[in-house]
Amino acid sequence: SGDTSADGLSRLERDVLNLEPDLVLVAFGLNDMRHRRPPEKFGKDLGSIVDRVKDKGAEVVLLTTTRLARGAGLVADGPDRYNEVIARVARDRVLFLIDVYGESSGLNTPRSARCRAPRRWIR
Repeated sequence: SGDTSADGLSRLERDVLNLEPDLVLVAFGLNDMRHRRPPEKFGKDLGSIVDRVKDKGAEVVLLTTTRLARGAGLVADGPDRYNEVIARVARDRVLFLIDVYGESSGLNTPRSARCRAPRRWIR
């Protein structure tokens, strides 16, 4: 959608919480990297999103970032740093984490995309 975690936080009530969901999948990070938002601010926003959703009684599942083609405007170690933040938020709050980044390691081009079951779920 092009939104950073700060954008998602600002529209959380209107677009998510007002729907009274039972389960919310949260996937942010790539746009935060593109906009060069510090990982610490990203982590704070992500934690706030999770806390507000859980305060409304919904379960939360976090997803790591997807992979992008080289030259997509991201710093070289960006995905690792942001995915570490996502994993930390999941650990600190005892949430399920779907490691999209790790599971897609062999998918370098759209032609090589294939569906498969995840090797593991991280909790």
